[in-house]
Amino acid sequence: MSSDPACARRPPQPLRALDPAGFHRPRACALQPLPQQGPGWTGRSWPCRPRRPRPSWRQMVSSRTRYPIQPTSDALRCPMSATDPSTDHPLRQALTQALRARDPAQAVPAAEALVRAFPQSALAWSGLADALTLSGQVGIAVDARRQAVAFKPRDGTLQFNLGTALLAASDPAGAVVVLQAASQHLPRTPRLLMNLGVALRELGRLSEAADALARAARNAPANTPLAANITWNQSLVHLMGGDLRAGLPAYESRRKLPRFSLRVPRHLPSWDGQSRPQKLLIVAEQGLGDTFQYARWIRRVESCAETLVVAVQKPLVALLRAGLDRACERTEIIPLDRNLAVSKVDAWAPLLSLPWLLNAVQRGSHVESTPWLAADPTLVDHWRTRLAREPGPVRVGIVWQGNPHYLGDCHRSVPLEVFAPIARLPGVTLVSLQKRHGRRQLTRLPEGMHVADLHKELDETTGPFLDTAAAMQVLDLVITSDTATLHLAGALGVRTLAAIAHIPDWRFGLTGNHLPEYPHVRLVRQPRPGDWTSVADVMARWIHKHMC
Repeated sequence: MSSDPACARRPPQPLRALDPAGFHRPRACALQPLPQQGPGWTGRSWPCRPRRPRPSWRQMVSSRTRYPIQPTSDALRCPMSATDPSTDHPLRQALTQALRARDPAQAVPAAEALVRAFPQSALAWSGLADALTLSGQVGIAVDARRQAVAFKPRDGTLQFNLGTALLAASDPAGAVVVLQAASQHLPRTPRLLMNLGVALRELGRLSEAADALARAARNAPANTPLAANITWNQSLVHLMGGDLRAGLPAYESRRKLPRFSLRVPRHLPSWDGQSRPQKLLIVAEQGLGDTFQYARWIRRVESCAETLVVAVQKPLVALLRAGLDRACERTEIIPLDRNLAVSKVDAWAPLLSLPWLLNAVQRGSHVESTPWLAADPTLVDHWRTRLAREPGPVRVGIVWQGNPHYLGDCHRSVPLEVFAPIARLPGVTLVSLQKRHGRRQLTRLPEGMHVADLHKELDETTGPFLDTAAAMQVLDLVITSDTATLHLAGALGVRTLAAIAHIPDWRFGLTGNHLPEYPHVRLVRQPRPGDWTSVADVMARWIHKHMC
């Protein structure tokens, strides 16, 4: 499996893992629960087959025709037509069973067979799109949904599914066109309006996104997962726009969403931010980068309890114990496991809820004047000696690749070869801090580009991030994409250039070169989607001006 950051090479994404943007996957309108196979079916292929061979479904969509969108149905329904297979048709039953079992190896062939037998059936093409989505082929799934729309251009469900498929395929502009047209005829459909709001947010059109999500919230049933999902998406719009007063309380709705998988301690009350418990438990959540970024709140909340226990992801325990204990004497760092049990705890709170609980609703309250993590001094001395053997005088650590299993990785990871102008600067040596994913790119560097590879020395004997943190404190500069390394650099207070997508994660906002909590991290933003070359050129000029 390739670990290149290109979207086309992303591994299949499981359908049950929702995208961090929060939009719903297409509703399976085409394949409803079906009765079991009747005694009249012998297990053989359906006997009524045309004598003339039909083109394959791939040939049917190879032209990638863009069909006009005319949603006029008044409800999200997918009525059967004369060209659709009946509910007891064995090919339809086979596909339904494969989709129920979430088995792409069976679902895709079954869907292909159904399309060959019913090439003019919107239901069959929708089933193929469901199967392709299940197998991770989201791009071809969009073509299948367009084919379904071509046969039923007035069906609202098919329009909704097409718009959502475009959103899943990282085409928010196309999704907006489809979903806006559909919303004119389905103005009170909360899922459609929510997905429209998500697509608009991914284009940076925050005011329009807020309007669509507000309409979705007004029409969603109260106290439901859908309502919580809409509120969470509203929080991202507010936070991306810098409105902490509206965004932080709305962000608490994530606690009602199963995909966040918060480890909620049983029989423990939630901390309200006002009381002073004898023993307070803070539970980390989401990714490693989130824990690095929000660890700064641990030292702020320590005064709110007699004893503080912080449960973090196992790879971070050693680093946080070493880096936080000197500042937080009454704080205990423990590993976050499946059965979280801590004795004599009076209350608990999620780590990312601390800003809201501490009423930090002003941007100024997020400013950090000093780092909140520090590397082991012994390891720092070791890496000072080790890195002195690399050519200098300017040694720049670099991380370019995030986890390719993350759905939005193709927007945040940067091809290593893009940084060639930096490697060619006189006196500059690039030092790879990359672990696991993306290291294959080191074998195909352009001519004149050299990167020192420390893979076999970093964190192999000490533990995750321990050597990396020490090396970062010794290096003259760190260059990183939007990964956990960026937030580790910010927590350590090391000088950093961060490559940021044109429409980034909400915490980076849409404008500005710095974050309040990271005074030593300079954000270098794409001037347009996909333009990492301009980002590298800006970095090269900055390094040449300030360091060479």
